[in-house]
Amino acid sequence: LDDVDRAIRYNSLVVERMLGPESELLPPVPRHFPRLAEYQMSLGDTCLKQAKKKATNRTPAGRSVTRRYLKEARSALEAAYKSRVIIFGEHSPRATEARRLLDSAKKEYDAFVQATDKKKPKKPEAPAAAPQAPAQATSTSSA
Repeated sequence: LDDVDRAIRYNSLVVERMLGPESELLPPVPRHFPRLAEYQMSLGDTCLKQAKKKATNRTPAGRSVTRRYLKEARSALEAAYKSRVIIFGEHSPRATEARRLLDSAKKEYDAFVQATDKKKPKKPEAPAAAPQAPAQATSTSSA
């Protein structure tokens, strides 16, 4: 497949269907199903690669797409890592691979956010005007 964006969309659809709606008590497959973990790993890896590729686009739309891919990569890799730890054990090669990719995704996201979030310059605050005392009415009436 040459269209990576489409591959990401289809992979995310597979993951969503395997997880089922959140309102379901019993999803179609268990949360820590090995095949589901593989799809999540693939989705996270593909999103991370696509985010790196799109990171050169500095337009607002380009930054939005990159941020979305980095968020999706991070969440998919977190789920894959948790599942792989439960399925294969914390020190297994598969869990280690997921941890490595997850750390990479977190670093990429943090670096991206730091590079693109513009610090808004603080406007100098105008000195507050001294509160004026209400004018007292002085009436001089001649009787």
